[in-house]
Amino acid sequence: AATSGFLGGDTPLHMAARKGHLEIVKELIANGANVNATSGRIVGTTPLWLAKNYHYNEIATLLKCHHDLQKLNKPSTSIIANMANPIRVQAIKKCCDTINATNSEDEMKEQLKNFKALDDFAQQLAKIRKDYKPRKDERIIALYNLQLAINEAYGAYGEGKRITDIIQNLAATAKQIADMENADHDKTGTLRFFGTKSRLNRKIEKILTTIPVSSLPTSSVKNLR
Repeated sequence: AATSGFLGGDTPLHMAARKGHLEIVKELIANGANVNATSGRIVGTTPLWLAKNYHYNEIATLLKCHHDLQKLNKPSTSIIANMANPIRVQAIKKCCDTINATNSEDEMKEQLKNFKALDDFAQQLAKIRKDYKPRKDERIIALYNLQLAINEAYGAYGEGKRITDIIQNLAATAKQIADMENADHDKTGTLRFFGTKSRLNRKIEKILTTIPVSSLPTSSVKNLR
């Protein structure tokens, strides 16, 4: 098995990383190898440490990417528990598979950067979905639509859609929800009397300012803010 230990406490992944066998490392990871496994041979040694120590840069980059993705896949890193959001889990797997399919360090890093940009943005929106407790039906529906948009974004990533299009679409939906909420607040809330926006609108607009600008065309960013 990919996670089995050998004499001295090494796993097959340790051995492949030490010997510089990139394709074997990929195969082991694809079959569930734990990239964070520590060796009993040199206490605390990980496959990533070995790859760096022996100057196998492509393997080191590959292992670092998967290390970061395995951290994302822990339930504690998801605002909405992974069991309740299998679409996010599948998107993380898609990113793992995409990284495994290349031997280019730059491409590995780019794929990880793109997914983390989407995931960071989506998880910030998901936190609003989790924390905000609306009483009005219209706001309950708005937050439900926000969760649908988050799931659609992860699903689009899993289908291989362009990252710029995915982030644009998610940001546009979030802004539409914020604008609709503000229009409703204008009729019934403090905006009408004191010029203040609704709490939901303020939270979404604040997150929209964190959109990874480098992932979007300048014209699109201006339109979303």
